[in-house]
Amino acid sequence: MSVSNHVDSDACAKQAQILIADFIEDASLTTLQVMILLLMNEALCGRLQASSMYHAIACRTVFALGGHTLISDPPEDRSLTVQELEERQIRLLFWLCYLFDKDIALRSGQPPIMSDEFCDLTLPKNYLKNRFSSHDLTGPESARKPFLPNDLRLSILKAKAVRALYSVGSLRKSDAELLHTIRELDEELENWRTSIPAEYAPALSIRKDVKFGNNFSQLTSMLHIELHLDYHYLLNIIHCASGRCVVDWNESGQEMIFGLQSSLDISVEASRSTLIYLSEAAPRLAGEAFWVFIFYPVSALLSIFFNILRNPRHEYATHDVELLTLATKVIRSMPILKVTTHEVEYLRKMDAFIEELGRLSQAAITKAQNENA
Repeated sequence: MSVSNHVDSDACAKQAQILIADFIEDASLTTLQVMILLLMNEALCGRLQASSMYHAIACRTVFALGGHTLISDPPEDRSLTVQELEERQIRLLFWLCYLFDKDIALRSGQPPIMSDEFCDLTLPKNYLKNRFSSHDLTGPESARKPFLPNDLRLSILKAKAVRALYSVGSLRKSDAELLHTIRELDEELENWRTSIPAEYAPALSIRKDVKFGNNFSQLTSMLHIELHLDYHYLLNIIHCASGRCVVDWNESGQEMIFGLQSSLDISVEASRSTLIYLSEAAPRLAGEAFWVFIFYPVSALLSIFFNILRNPRHEYATHDVELLTLATKVIRSMPILKVTTHEVEYLRKMDAFIEELGRLSQAAITKAQNENA
């Protein structure tokens, strides 16, 4: 029997929450680690608002410890001192906070807590080399090659996208400025994609089922899934901002109209790719990560739904309704480590929600067809 089977994690978390008032004034490594454990526990249990509140405290704690400017480059030819180990751990936890911060900002629409202008974003030593290495996370060298969820370079690009497209200042951009910003971010995202090793690199677009290698471990599968979902989600987020453009289709120049339509098409195609990819990948997800990954299919199906309403005569409209129907199967195929009434009720509501989206989409298509008859 594994340790997780006979340790009540919820009871441990509740006890830690009770004790928060006793150590919140102490900005120590221990406090930081406790806050990150609490935020991760809340996120993995689907209590996302509570998780974001613990995240805020964790960010302030890591700032107090100097993790945002601390560059640790410990020697590899000797054992590390206690101070070097602590500094290295603080810097690692800074990166965890940074990764969470950019995801929370994108998913919630709330401002990020961490400002890049005040953080040294020098990547960890040998990060790119170790990112895709097959080292054993339980081996003796794992402490020197820590595993971080998500890609740090992509998280830095997420932060840039939030600032450039969704900040208050960005809302004042003209249509031309907005489309120019979108093109620049798209180019940076493509440069990131082409830098990924071929066996992990996300496809530009996915039109048919994805085939995973038979030798993929769960760790390798999760890395593959994470990169694909994050890429297509960010591609969608970047290009869906073009929907803010107010274009007179009769008077605007052809270049402006083409750029806008192209951007909208890329956005919805990224969402299609997400659902098609997950139709194969979902069963390979770790059950612990259900509440972290459920966001991707939900975001994708909403993007596809609004595209159908915007253009019910599109050649892919009927195909997109089928994709919406597929979303129910995709979500139901995602493993859940611990099924409680919370998960059961969520899935029930999601089934009804997707069914209603499909009904409304089909009604919009039928109405458009009748108008043309």
